[in-house]
Amino acid sequence: MSPDQPVDAPMDARQLWRQERLWPVFYSLLATTLIAGMLWVNALDVRTVWVRIFYGLMGVWLVVSFFVRRFRLWQFARLTPRESPRSRLDLAFNSLEFLLSVVMLLLAAEAVARALPPLSNSSTNYPGANFVWPDRYGRRNAFGLNDRYIGPQAGRPRILVLGDSYVEGAGVARHERFCSVLQAALQKTRPDAHVIAGGNCGWNTQDEASFLTRHGTEIEPDVVIVAYVLNDAEGQEHLSAQPSRWELWLQTRLHSYLCYRLFRLRRGAMSEYWKLVQQRHQPDSPSWLAVSASLNTIEAWCRARKIPSELVVLPIFTQDADAGREVMEQVTSRAKELGFHSYHMLDDFDSRWIDFAVSPYDAHPNAAGHARIAHRIEAELKDLFPKDPASSKR
Repeated sequence: MSPDQPVDAPMDARQLWRQERLWPVFYSLLATTLIAGMLWVNALDVRTVWVRIFYGLMGVWLVVSFFVRRFRLWQFARLTPRESPRSRLDLAFNSLEFLLSVVMLLLAAEAVARALPPLSNSSTNYPGANFVWPDRYGRRNAFGLNDRYIGPQAGRPRILVLGDSYVEGAGVARHERFCSVLQAALQKTRPDAHVIAGGNCGWNTQDEASFLTRHGTEIEPDVVIVAYVLNDAEGQEHLSAQPSRWELWLQTRLHSYLCYRLFRLRRGAMSEYWKLVQQRHQPDSPSWLAVSASLNTIEAWCRARKIPSELVVLPIFTQDADAGREVMEQVTSRAKELGFHSYHMLDDFDSRWIDFAVSPYDAHPNAAGHARIAHRIEAELKDLFPKDPASSKR
């Protein structure tokens, strides 16, 4: 090498620090902020394959970036003399590097949780509930129901269906729920028929009796149907595990699929669920006594106005739904004693209850399940209406 040939000058300590500490931290902070924002916005439906592939690649990129950054820091430490004093700036950057590393790994875990097969569910704490059940967030009527406006112009016969999330239509479109399907079927012979979905998620029989007492006179139904589900007797305590306050915050505010998956892991087995159902329906159980009193209130309201009342017990759409048969028959018998036209629908699904569920992780009926419920209710209603539609009160 000739003396005149230029030689690359060695990088001074300040340049090295900027190259290996300042700019990598800045880029890492920018990347994690953008990715965290994307995950928080939750604008992609994880039920779509390409979305899960995208999240999987994101998780891999974050993990690779984490290890590459660890390797570069190791190289930087080798180039820094050990006797060099540690400044406050170094300590601050070390703390920031550690924090960014933790955040990066958490974001990678969240991305991987979204890349796995989805636990599709219509419950409010499921981060993707807005994709599974978008109609839940639609406009509600004056009674707070997820239904059209109910007023004097509503046709007759007017059927009020009381219930919980089954009636509201959890996990299906509004036109697919059994109240809408039933109305469409009735309108083939009675064009003015109107079916009112008088249900809300989380309601029990007491809530339904209260709604009828407060708004029944204004709605003026010709028939009242109670859609009973076995968790209506859960009382003050839920039959299945509920998320804690911080879990609920992570799942609903930060839209964390990772937190939701961890929550599902600690849920009890269905065998425990059925034991609790049977306990809550014991003759001396406060929950069952409250149900019985509420059903009596509903039937008395209908009897005072000479309105037919009907109660249908709907199954929990799980593989072992038959475990609830004894309780369903108990509810049916009690309703008949009170004066309801009552029946259960456990045997209407060919023992394939799981095939009529929204998903293996959501025991609400899907569109096919709602169609079968509507068909059975329509058949049961035939003897309740006057022969001449014109004889219905107006």
